[in-house]
Amino acid sequence: MLAGTEVGGIYISYDHGGYWTHASGVFSSSRVYAFAMRGSSVFAGTDPDGVHQSTDNGGHWSKINTGLALTEVRALTVDETNIYAGTRGKGVWVRSLDEVVGAKE
Repeated sequence: MLAGTEVGGIYISYDHGGYWTHASGVFSSSRVYAFAMRGSSVFAGTDPDGVHQSTDNGGHWSKINTGLALTEVRALTVDETNIYAGTRGKGVWVRSLDEVVGAKE
């Protein structure tokens, strides 16, 4: 289970919520507003750090912000070919899953 917080980033529970641990990455000061999943990849939409990806069930995260100004990402969705991020005041960012290592099934 993953939980995004207003302050403190992302927390992970491997025992259905009995115990929570902080995810590794750059989330200590980010607000986490959205999650999306495709195959073995989990994506997180944050403020102010944009979009991040985890390929190990949320244990570690990396930014995948190519072409995205650092802004609030309030919504995420993934289809067969792209990831879409709805931002606050900067429109919708689209990136091909082929460009994101490990995202394609």
